[in-house]
Amino acid sequence: MARPPAAGRSNRQVRDISAPLFRWAEPPWHNIQESVALIQQEFIDCLREGRVPETSGRDNLRTLALVEAAYASARDGSRLRP
Repeated sequence: MARPPAAGRSNRQVRDISAPLFRWAEPPWHNIQESVALIQQEFIDCLREGRVPETSGRDNLRTLALVEAAYASARDGSRLRP
């Protein structure tokens, strides 16, 4: 939805690109709730179509290991190597 420019401003338009607000979601959490719904739909579509999801459980486990290593490094002041 475009809004008219404010008085004294250029003809630049501002668009609202917020995530849609589903009836089961509530602000400000609706952004993450939408992403969870989209990821789950992608997984279901992959199962139905025999495709591999864009990200896998293995990817997620590597991300979790990276986050845990970052916390350990911050806590201990250590430098971790893969």
